[in-house]
This record gives sequence, structure tokens and C-alpha cells, in this order.
Amino acid sequence: ALLDADDTFLPGNLETKINALKNDPDAAWTFSNLQHIDEHSQPIGEPTNGKGDHVLDRILLWNGETIPGPCSNLVFRRKVIDDGLRFDGQFSTAADQDFCLQLASRYRSVFIRKVLAHYRLLPGSMSRNIAVMEKDHIGVYQKARKLQLFHSGSFRRKCFSNLYLILAGSWWVNGKNKRRGMLFMIRSVLLYPPNFMKLLRKLK
Repeated sequence: ALLDADDTFLPGNLETKINALKNDPDAAWTFSNLQHIDEHSQPIGEPTNGKGDHVLDRILLWNGETIPGPCSNLVFRRKVIDDGLRFDGQFSTAADQDFCLQLASRYRSVFIRKVLAHYRLLPGSMSRNIAVMEKDHIGVYQKARKLQLFHSGSFRRKCFSNLYLILAGSWWVNGKNKRRGMLFMIRSVLLYPPNFMKLLRKLK
């Protein structure tokens, strides 16, 4: 089981997840919903709404929060480590995403819809460093391409386009760098033109 230093398990978290794996011998890992909290442990917004189907494709497509807060959520069998799966040290802010892609591409999972952990959002967290976020997430997708995790060329282009939209929004809103945000908007639309309509809706 994984747990980041500033997050917390709720009572019954480990028991519920271990039982889920005991009840499904073919599954190698499990995860649940969680609740975001602030620095004072107060809830932020509604609980997450993870996804249990087509996990690999959903992660690659940035289709919502498929696996909420992986580093304080995942419970997996020892087999995963014995098989050589590790966090990739070249990624800082996206190592968890890469790890989840490797899990989802190699093993079946069980998703538990209950909220079983608290995930703390802090203003100074690593994910706020957009330059590092850009480098890491593009690197994760390039690695996924080398590992042939995209099942077709059109699917790969759509996934990269969606990633570029995420980066565009991060630079535009959080980074206050509209020029770089516009660069990623253009890259996104050129790679997958249907995302132009998605972009228009976001800009309204």
C-alpha cells in the first residue's frame, strides 16, 4: 500500500482493499474514491469519482480522474514488485501517472466506489510547478508510445492532443503565461482538429 506523507487513510481502508483482492484472485491491484482536503484537513469540494473500466485508455485520454491520488490510494499484490514494476525516477510530478499506466497495461484492477482516503491539496505542491509538469507528462506519454500503450495512431494523436489542452490551461490560468498556453492550444488542435470545439467551450 502507498501513502504520501501529507495524506491519510480512513478507517477500514486497508481491510476493504485487501478483501477486494482476496475476493478477486485475478486482480493484482485496487483503488478507491477519496476526499480532497486542505491544509487544515477540511473537505474541498465533492468526493472524487474514479473509473473502474477501460482504465488504461481513460488515463491516456485524461478522461476525468480515473485513479484518484494514486500514491495514497493504490494497494497491490507483491507480485507487482516481484515482476519488476517500479516508479521511474526520471519523472517527479508524473511518476504516479507512469506507474499507473504500467499497472493498467499489465494487470487487472478492482475499483471500490467508497471514499477510503483523504488527499491533501497544498498551494506549494509539486503539481503547481507547471514547467516540471510539462516536461514530466510529455515524457510519460513519449515513454507510453515506446511501450506501444496506444492501440492506434488516431488514438495516440487524440491522447497527446488532450494532454496539450491540459498543459495549455495550466499555463494560461495557473502559470499566467498566455503565450505558452496559446502554443499548446495550437499544438493540440493541429494534432486532433475535433478538439477545436472543446477548446472553444473552455474559452467561453
